[in-house]
Amino acid sequence: MRIQLDFLRSKVAQRIALLFILCALIPIIALSVLSFRQVTQHLHQQSQERLFQSNKSMGMAIYERLLILEAEMAFISTQIRVNPHVNLDRYFQNFSTRLERKFRGLWLVPEQSSTSILLGEGQPPELTEQEYQHLRSGETIMFYMLLPRHSARIFMAIKMTLPEFPSSYFAAELDPDFLWSMGYEEALPYWAEFSVYDHENKLLFSSLPQDSLWADLPDPVRPLGDSGSFGWSYQGDTYLASFRDLFIQSQFYASRWTLVLSETNSYIQEPVGNFKKTFLLVILLSFWVVLLLSFSQIRRSLVPLVKLKEGAQRISQRDFETRIIVNSGDEFEEVAEAFNDMSVTLGRQFKALKMMSTIDRAVLSSMDAGEIVESLLTQIHNICPCQGVCVAMLEPTDKMTGDLYFRMVGESQITQMAEIELLPHDLKLLQEQKDHVYVAGSSLSPSFLLPQVLSELKYFFISPVFLKNKPAAILSLGFYEKPLLTQDEKSNIRQLAEQVGVALSNARLLNELQDFNFGTLTALARAIDAKSPWTAGHSERVTEFASKIARTLALSQKQLDVIQRGGLLHDIGKLGIPNQILDKPAKLTPEEFQIVQTHTTLGARILEPIAAYSDIVHIVLEHHENFDGSGYPAGLKGKNISLYSRIFAVADNFDALTNDRPYRRGLELGEAIQLIKCQSGKKFDPMIVDAFLRVTEIMGE
Repeated sequence: MRIQLDFLRSKVAQRIALLFILCALIPIIALSVLSFRQVTQHLHQQSQERLFQSNKSMGMAIYERLLILEAEMAFISTQIRVNPHVNLDRYFQNFSTRLERKFRGLWLVPEQSSTSILLGEGQPPELTEQEYQHLRSGETIMFYMLLPRHSARIFMAIKMTLPEFPSSYFAAELDPDFLWSMGYEEALPYWAEFSVYDHENKLLFSSLPQDSLWADLPDPVRPLGDSGSFGWSYQGDTYLASFRDLFIQSQFYASRWTLVLSETNSYIQEPVGNFKKTFLLVILLSFWVVLLLSFSQIRRSLVPLVKLKEGAQRISQRDFETRIIVNSGDEFEEVAEAFNDMSVTLGRQFKALKMMSTIDRAVLSSMDAGEIVESLLTQIHNICPCQGVCVAMLEPTDKMTGDLYFRMVGESQITQMAEIELLPHDLKLLQEQKDHVYVAGSSLSPSFLLPQVLSELKYFFISPVFLKNKPAAILSLGFYEKPLLTQDEKSNIRQLAEQVGVALSNARLLNELQDFNFGTLTALARAIDAKSPWTAGHSERVTEFASKIARTLALSQKQLDVIQRGGLLHDIGKLGIPNQILDKPAKLTPEEFQIVQTHTTLGARILEPIAAYSDIVHIVLEHHENFDGSGYPAGLKGKNISLYSRIFAVADNFDALTNDRPYRRGLELGEAIQLIKCQSGKKFDPMIVDAFLRVTEIMGE
């Protein structure tokens, strides 16, 4: 059964429910937290005690095995001493299985003779003088040799007096598997890791892998005392460890060992996790019982109030479709019905306003007549439920001609287009009724309503758009049956028509401004070129050729506009160069050439105050930079030169090569192309040269 919780959005319901919940759950949660903490502490304490006892048992077991190994060596020594003529090879062959489980090597070491190998191979380490002295006194000694991979070989030696070797001793290398209980009946518990350190904190043994041991082992530096506990981590696992010292100096003349037994926290926390799950279930069960009891009482009186509140919130969020259903049989039900009627009315009005706003934004934000028409054709039926839409766009001339766009309402319909001409009686009809014209298909319809339109639609509501007292556009809505348009719908259609008029006016003004701007730039370019008879038409030719290269490179329309404006003004700095230098028929002197070079920086300085031309300053400043860095004015190199400037470097040089100059005749097309091609990668960008060659190839065709 699904529980309805919508009523809990009411503040009154929340207060009542909170009261029920707090009274029931606070004692449960307090008891759970207290119990969980006590159980956790108890389990942690138990783990420490278990580790301590297990480590103590491990230490006692290791000590017992040391005594067993000592006794085993003493027994062998006694057998040899009692029967010095015994055959040692045959003797150890009889006990090899038993000895190999405890020793890796046995040696009889006379003081002044060669060592006899009784088991294993190699030689035992030499004893120090102090160890010799302790051994001669009849005591057992134990010593070890550290290995490179953080482990050790452990040896034991006892005194042995033979008639032929009065100062000999018996040495043995202990089997670590037997000593540390690895692989035998007293194996390490599955939950534990075990390691042993000497008195210098050097590792003698560890159950962890030897490959990555030393970096992650616990730091043996610990609090004072011969036992205790600490935490550490290894390969992402955390451990609780217990350490304990094993004192073996009195028995084996060796410094203490520190035994470390560790247990993973995941093993420790497993009972805690089970306890946590049990308590969580208890809390959840209690919570659900309280909720069911409280909600059943709250719903009876607060559900209608919550629904009314939600309905008001949905209306504020512009949701007018959802209806409130209240079956309480009292005043709440009557209020809900009135509320639903209000929602329907508001929804209808708001939808019309929203669509009006959407179309207004689309129309007024566009500077393109085609986009304005498309916005009207696809959306106006949402304001007025019509079956077809016609929009006629008239040219701003006296001929009253233009284009008609027609579209039937429906997603599968496409826009039809035809040329129209307003006849005198059409113009008279629109001028007499400027707000709107209502016509039927059977009456004398305006000529701009095409036959294919009349064949489908029978009634039309026409609203003309006038600019400067001349019709600029005509908005027509078509219907299958005679429509009953409300005054609000007629006002909305008229408002849209007026917005279309404003948008068309803005679009025409923008087009005129763009034409004026381009004409001004062209006139300025011709004024620049007119300074010298040798450069007449140079800027326009370079601009046209640079535009061809840019289109070959698939540059965007915005980039092409920059090239168009930058090309016309790229030589504007030549206005500041004396004519006697520009028209000089002989070769320029170095001083004169330096003056000519200043036309790039002079041109950039001329355009800098004009913010609208900031994107073409690079073209004016860098179009004489070379790809290899040998150009001027800054000696830029490679991609540090703007793409526009690299395009104009090729186009400008090509026009200069193919046209006459005071000091030379213009080259043939093939010669100029070859010169440009030879400078690829030097003066010119190879990518631009490739595009240039494709352009000239098309020109040649």
